[in-house]
Amino acid sequence: DDDDEEALDEDATDAQLAKGFDYLLGMKIWNLTMEKVLQLQNELAEKVRAVDELEKRSPTDIWQEDLRAIELALDERDLEKAAALGEERQ
Repeated sequence: DDDDEEALDEDATDAQLAKGFDYLLGMKIWNLTMEKVLQLQNELAEKVRAVDELEKRSPTDIWQEDLRAIELALDERDLEKAAALGEERQ
C-alpha cells in the first residue's frame, strides 16, 4: 500500500512539474533571446528592490499611505462628479 501511495505521489509530482513548464512549450522561439533574459532579470531586480522597500516600512506607514491614496482618489472622484453635475445643469 505504501509503495502504491508513493508511486501515485511521484506521478502527481511529475505531472505537476510538467504542467508548470507548459508555458515554455507555447512560447515563441523569438521570445527566447538574450534581450528578453536581460529584460526579465531587470524586472526581477526591480521587484526585489520593491519588496525590500516594503519590508523596511512598518505596517502602520503602509496603511496610512494607502489611506492617503484612497482619500485622494475619492476627492478626485468627487470633483469629477461635481463637474459632471455642473455640466448637466447647464
